Amino acid sequence: MQYDESSLAQFSSEMDKPSEEKKRPTVSRFLKTNVVAIVLVVLVAFVSIVIVVLENSDNVLEHEKDGPLVHTAKGTLRGIEERSLAGHSFFSFYAIPYAKPPLGKLRFQEPVEEEAWTGVRNAFSQPEQCIQIPFKNHLLGDVSEEHVVGSEDCLYLNVFTPKLGIEEKLPVMVYLHGGGYVAGNAYQYQPYVLLNHQVVLVVPQFRLGLLGFLSTEDDIISGNYMLKDQVAALRWVHRNIHIFGGDPQRLTVFGESAGGSSTGLLSVSPKAQGLFSRVIQQSGNTLATFAFGRRHRQVAEDTVRRLGYRGKLDSEDILSFLQTVPVKSLSIIGTKYYEWFVFPFVMGPRVDGDVIPAHPYEMVQAMTCPPWELMIGHTAHDGALLTICQ
Repeated sequence: MQYDESSLAQFSSEMDKPSEEKKRPTVSRFLKTNVVAIVLVVLVAFVSIVIVVLENSDNVLEHEKDGPLVHTAKGTLRGIEERSLAGHSFFSFYAIPYAKPPLGKLRFQEPVEEEAWTGVRNAFSQPEQCIQIPFKNHLLGDVSEEHVVGSEDCLYLNVFTPKLGIEEKLPVMVYLHGGGYVAGNAYQYQPYVLLNHQVVLVVPQFRLGLLGFLSTEDDIISGNYMLKDQVAALRWVHRNIHIFGGDPQRLTVFGESAGGSSTGLLSVSPKAQGLFSRVIQQSGNTLATFAFGRRHRQVAEDTVRRLGYRGKLDSEDILSFLQTVPVKSLSIIGTKYYEWFVFPFVMGPRVDGDVIPAHPYEMVQAMTCPPWELMIGHTAHDGALLTICQ
C-alpha cells in the first residue's frame, strides 16, 4: 500500500471524526503490526525565511514590522512567517522554553516548569541542541571532547502553525525525534512538508544519553529524564497550543526509531494520560529490543568511578558528585556504554514503577494501559546508515 506525503496529516485529522466506540487495545491488536503495514517517510526540506505583517486577532497582539506577537502563559513571543513546499504561508516560533534549564542542582532531576519572562521574546532562531556527540562519530568510533556539541540548556520546542487566532482550532501533531536515545535535535526535522496541510506541528527537544537515562534505580536518581521531558513538553502544549490555533483535545504524538519507542512508552504511561489520544510509531515501538536500557545502577557506579570518584557508592553521594562534573566529561564517559549492533541498548528507559509502572507487554496483556488510536509502520530507509558504517 502506497501513501503520499499527506498520510500523517490525514491520520491526525480524519481520526478526529466521531466513532461509535473507542475500543481498548488488545494484545493481538498490539502485536499484529502487519495489519497496518504503513511506510511513513519524514521529508526534510529547506526554504528561505520571509518576515511579513499579519492581521490582528484575539490570540495575536498588535503586529510590528518584525513579525506576529502571541501571548503564552509565561510571556510574549514574536515569530516569523515562512512558506511550505507548496507555497502555503505558515508561522514559526522557534526555541520556546518549556522547562527550566536542567543545570547544576537540576541535573538528574525531573523537569521544572519554565519561568515567566518580561518584554517580548524573539522566537526567530533554532534552539541549541541537547548535549551530545553527533551520530556519525558514534558509529565511526571517533569520539573526544572536541566532538561534544550542544548545551544542557536545551529544553525548548518549535511551533509551526498555518493560522493564528482562528475560532476553529486545528489538529496538533507533536514529533519526537529518534537517534538511539543519544543524538538528535529539533532542527533536523523541518515543517515544510506537513505545513502544506492544516495542522499545527510541535517539535520538542529533550535530554539524551546519560543525562537522559542514568539512574541509581531508586528515587535519588530515578532516570527516565528524557521521557519526563517529553511529558513536560506535552503539558506545555496543552496549556498553550490554543494560542497558536491548535486544539489540545486533538493531539497526535509521533516519532521515528527511538522516537517511535518513546511515543509507545508515553502511550502506556500514567504520567502522560489525557495529554494525547493518537499515536504514530515509525520504525520503533515499546516491544522493540532497543526500547529499554539495562544495568542502570551498574552504569551509574561505573560512571562515577571512571570520572575519579572514590567515595561511598550511596545514591546521594553519587548524585552530588555527578552534579558537579563537567558535562563534556560526562558525555565522553557515556560513549563507553554504547553497544552498537547489539540489542538492547545499555542506556535507555527503565521500568521505574512511576513513568513506566510495568513492562508495556504486561500492561497491554493485563489491559491496564489507557486506550489510544494507533498507526504503526516503518520508514523506507531506517537503519541504512548503520549498514553503510559496518
